[in-house]
Amino acid sequence: MAWYVEFKDGTGTRTQTMDDRDEAVLVASYLHLHGQKVVGISPFGRDARSHHEIRGMALRTLLRKLAHEVRELPRLATGAC
Repeated sequence: MAWYVEFKDGTGTRTQTMDDRDEAVLVASYLHLHGQKVVGISPFGRDARSHHEIRGMALRTLLRKLAHEVRELPRLATGAC
């Protein structure tokens, strides 16, 4: 099932469609790390259900955790644990 990421840029709200949920989460993380305000991650199409959406506090928590893990990667790669 296709998913989309909804985010804000300088001109308004935009969406980007991905093949699956994991890819959508990765794209949302990338956008978040590069200063974009991510509004939500949702399934796309007729099979989409609102209870599958990731928005609000759940989205902020997810993006915060992923951002923390990304910042930890250089330290983990050098063995400075």
